[in-house]
Amino acid sequence: MLYGLIHARYILTSKGLAAMLEKFKNYDFGRCPRVYCCGQPCLPAGQSDIPRSSTVKVFCPKCEDLHYPRSKYQAKTLMEHTLVRHSLISS
Repeated sequence: MLYGLIHARYILTSKGLAAMLEKFKNYDFGRCPRVYCCGQPCLPAGQSDIPRSSTVKVFCPKCEDLHYPRSKYQAKTLMEHTLVRHSLISS
């Protein structure tokens, strides 16, 4: 849990946002499964800040919907953050 708190704090810094933007551009978090989104890169999204209260999802900024990650591996690599997608999209 401590790692998650430290990571959440780092990710909101300018250096952390730049790293997330680079991962977003490289499709590290996956692509939207909807056909009309044409492979839009997605962002990790948590629906709650309470640990283990919900599973991590991916957010598509084009259709503005949450989707389940395609694989268990992808789900394990995503951190739950409710603020990250708002910070990246608004910057």
